[in-house]
Amino acid sequence: MPSLNIRFDTGLVLEFEIENHDIADLWLEKFEQRHAWPLDDPSRFYGLKDAETERTRAIHDLKTCIDTINSYQKMIDCPSSDLDDQNTLNYLHNIFETYHGLLDQQDTAWWHAAPGAVKKALADLNIAVHRMESSRHNLPRIVCTWFGMPKTNVLDPVLMHRHGRMVSEWGGVYLNYVEIGKTLEDLATDNDQWIGDDAFQPFRHYSADFNIRFYDRMAPVARVYSYWEQHRDFFSSHGIHTWDDPAAFSYRFKIAQLKTQLQRHAVMVELSRVTCIVDTYIS
Repeated sequence: MPSLNIRFDTGLVLEFEIENHDIADLWLEKFEQRHAWPLDDPSRFYGLKDAETERTRAIHDLKTCIDTINSYQKMIDCPSSDLDDQNTLNYLHNIFETYHGLLDQQDTAWWHAAPGAVKKALADLNIAVHRMESSRHNLPRIVCTWFGMPKTNVLDPVLMHRHGRMVSEWGGVYLNYVEIGKTLEDLATDNDQWIGDDAFQPFRHYSADFNIRFYDRMAPVARVYSYWEQHRDFFSSHGIHTWDDPAAFSYRFKIAQLKTQLQRHAVMVELSRVTCIVDTYIS
């Protein structure tokens, strides 16, 4: 099988063996088309440094984004001065959803009128929210997304059932969630009171985007199931009538696995030194 390679600015190269199944093949087809779009943020790393360093950067990024957006139009008034408050983060995520628009629906008057730097600040606000959330949890990961790449391909529910798993494995590469909104698992985890009705977006679309997870973790099945039980009417209104619907399951779609002779600790030490991705390629 081919390998996915990531080269960092320190000279470190990580090689990942691509899985032998249908979803990995679909992802690889999209990945080979990525050169038409720029890598969104070559330094989109979460949790690779200590928690306080991550939190400090998240606060700085959030304040910068908020100031940039409000200098254009005063529209963000956080419910708390504590930017590490989950309710405040939910509020900011809703600002992003509302003014950015849902997947491939950037049709708001605000979006069309805003200068490029303000649009970028709005997109970066979403990243900063997730960076702040990640600083609380020991869930180090790397995210690669390509700016402007269309998100038109939809996963077949049969393949989702066949290849989806409920666990994340250390060193695994997974399809990235490319919707604008939140999954059932996100809603259950965040207890989000700000999200709009149309911003519940199950995992359906995919592209070349992926994330690399440096942790082992089982999906919070009991919490998600309890939330689904409590909100059956809401999810039924969105066409989700059974717990085993792929749109309700907390599936992870693994497409590759790290190949290395290094111990986990040694890999994490090396990753703590990197500041950006230089290249991604298949060998």
